[in-house]
Amino acid sequence: MFFMLNSNNEIVSASENKTVLEEVVNLNLSFSIVELDYEGDIVNKKIENNTVVDITLSDDEEKEKRRQERELVFSKTIDKLNIIWYNSLNDTDKNNITNWRQAWLNYPNNLTLNRPEDLSIF
Repeated sequence: MFFMLNSNNEIVSASENKTVLEEVVNLNLSFSIVELDYEGDIVNKKIENNTVVDITLSDDEEKEKRRQERELVFSKTIDKLNIIWYNSLNDTDKNNITNWRQAWLNYPNNLTLNRPEDLSIF
């Protein structure tokens, strides 16, 4: 497996195909590529001494990461709501959206909360 790393050796992407990653590295020279025998989750991972290890985030860093994730999720869901579509929903669906939105608003600031489940309605 090939891994694309940023300047802090954090895994940005992974692929079986080195050429795919090389195209990105050619556009941004601050990235590098390494090859390792590893198959697993690459979220919040970096490479140290040719080993994939967890990135340990401070509470503030974790909160910021969660805020960024919320912003991305909202940009693909809540921010794209069409008022005509929303008004056509039944009360149960509207309540589900309201509760889901509130869960995402709470998520970054309370590190004991799990990531809110995705709503199938989106």
